[in-house]
Amino acid sequence: MEDVLASLLFLEAPARRRAEIMERLLPAAVPGSVGQRLAFATVVAQQQISSREQKELKMVKEAAARFRNPKDLEAHAPTLNGIYEGLSEAVQKTIKFNESPEQKREPKAGEGLEAALEEQRKKEQTLGRKA
Repeated sequence: MEDVLASLLFLEAPARRRAEIMERLLPAAVPGSVGQRLAFATVVAQQQISSREQKELKMVKEAAARFRNPKDLEAHAPTLNGIYEGLSEAVQKTIKFNESPEQKREPKAGEGLEAALEEQRKKEQTLGRKA
């Protein structure tokens, strides 16, 4: 009965989550003593943590390119700043911020809509349609 329940729970999970579920269940399914399974689970956990840290570092590096310095990152992206502050000092030094003084300004409310409508009008005119 327990096998059927586990199978049903697995099959009812969204397809995009099944690989992650299997990865987390694998240490429990490996044959061997408790110590062997614990050692295997430790290796899998270290790999998962390393993978997550690499993804976080990539996100911070991509975000840093859009901000002038760590204080600007803190003011506009506090979650990413929390990840940045958790990095070692040596890793923080490898992250390049956009030091240029000319930052893109934020569009005012409705300004993006006006630009999109104007672009649509130009496309319609190019195609010979009435805008």
